Amino acid sequence: MRRRGVRFSLLVILPIIGIAGPVFAQVAAAPVDRKLHPTEVRNPPSLGTLDTGLRDPSGASIGVACATCHDPSHPDALARSRDVPEDFHAGIELHHGTLGCASCHAPDDRTRLRLADGETIPMRDVLQLCGQCHGPKYRDYKRGSHGGGRGYWDSTRGPWIRNNCVSCHRAHAPAYPVVMPAAPPNDRFLPIASDEPISEGKTGQHD
Repeated sequence: MRRRGVRFSLLVILPIIGIAGPVFAQVAAAPVDRKLHPTEVRNPPSLGTLDTGLRDPSGASIGVACATCHDPSHPDALARSRDVPEDFHAGIELHHGTLGCASCHAPDDRTRLRLADGETIPMRDVLQLCGQCHGPKYRDYKRGSHGGGRGYWDSTRGPWIRNNCVSCHRAHAPAYPVVMPAAPPNDRFLPIASDEPISEGKTGQHD
């Protein structure tokens, strides 16, 4: 009787699987139509300008576009030293390996950057310029683990506003300067930090 019951169950279930199986497979393979939100790379307003050290009424820095003085039609449009002219470029700190002005700036157009192969790109594409030398960081940036931003990594949930390289790093001196770390907090359960040795019986804990 038990074998007959098993046979009967198989006779009933197998035809159902044969009919419903392809239907379920098609549903599983059907693409999910999800709206993808945009990813925007934020360009700082100072990109392509030289900071004058002045502030407008709202407190924002006032910059001068490079092309204001570096006229592409002039044969010596590209400064050969950061000291020319001395007064205007005195605030530029050039600490970027052995790179010079012409390593990144297009000599014939101050509004564009030059890649290693000679191709020129607009200032807003500075990520491409940085990425050709800083490959590992650029790889991490594209994966989302470097650079930071605001919004969603999952583009199906919302938009993502990403930082630019020059949003955090100075273009001419990208390395972060050495700074004095903040003092550690005083914990009432730990000994008080002091240059003097703690005598026997004195733990530095708060009563």
